Amino acid sequence: MMFNRRRFFQAVSVTAFIGLAGCTGSQGGDDPEETAVNYIETLYQGEPEPINEFIHPDAPLSEFSEAEANDYNDFIIEELNSEIISEEDETAEVEIEITISGPAGTYSNSGIIGLRTDDGEWKIWNAP
Repeated sequence: MMFNRRRFFQAVSVTAFIGLAGCTGSQGGDDPEETAVNYIETLYQGEPEPINEFIHPDAPLSEFSEAEANDYNDFIIEELNSEIISEEDETAEVEIEITISGPAGTYSNSGIIGLRTDDGEWKIWNAP
């Protein structure tokens, strides 16, 4: 198997982030845009526990199962862009544009992630 430098650096940076965030017991953050981007990056690592820590406890989202999280393991994020669409005291929307590559090719998509605060931290409320 050929060494993939991009995947290695992605794994190292996300692993470092997860390790630091894991010390606090939460994956929420002080900034909605940063929280949305970190959620997407963690999603493509394919581990359900860190993904689920981003989700607001009252959100209409289901927690990720091991099988659902593993579906993302075959993809690599090629490009990830974000922009805050709206932000108020306890709610925010962040538009995400992503390009991923996988076994069947390269795909681009965009969507809006809704966030709400929980104990002062931004958490994912809904996601496409």
